[in-house]
Amino acid sequence: MNDQATSEIASYFRRRTVRYLERYPTSERRFRDWFVRTCRKKYPDLEAAEMKTLGDSMVAFATEFGLLDDVRLAEALVRSYQRRAYSRRQMDAKLRAKGLPAAIIEHATAVVGSDDDLESAKAFLQKKRVVRDGVNLSFDDKRKLLAAMVRRGFGYSVAKQALESVENLS
Repeated sequence: MNDQATSEIASYFRRRTVRYLERYPTSERRFRDWFVRTCRKKYPDLEAAEMKTLGDSMVAFATEFGLLDDVRLAEALVRSYQRRAYSRRQMDAKLRAKGLPAAIIEHATAVVGSDDDLESAKAFLQKKRVVRDGVNLSFDDKRKLLAAMVRRGFGYSVAKQALESVENLS
């Protein structure tokens, strides 16, 4: 391709990059996947080497302007997951699915302690409306709640401790 065509393609993708990243905060890996899909769709005759070079330049462009920052994204997602009463395991799984590197996930979830996991488990039980007006839970109810918390990524000991503390309140 000639230089003018390449600069037009780069200009087009800079605009698309800004529009995409303003709308969908995403990880670098997911951005690269989106870029390759979009590039193949819009310019199917573009060679793989040119596509990689263009993709690297778009990542550098987005990083320079603060549109693409995996650390900031991971920290924001962890805060959001904490508000939703997710366990640390569930946070790890969600962040891995978003395409974030393991080192960044470890750094972002380092702020989540075992006390936070217990508080998240209690919040989960409150969302399930376990705290009823002095009504004791049956054995089956307790078993189902423990199973739900373990499926949600809480350890058995944390789940049991949260259930006991909520039971003591009612």
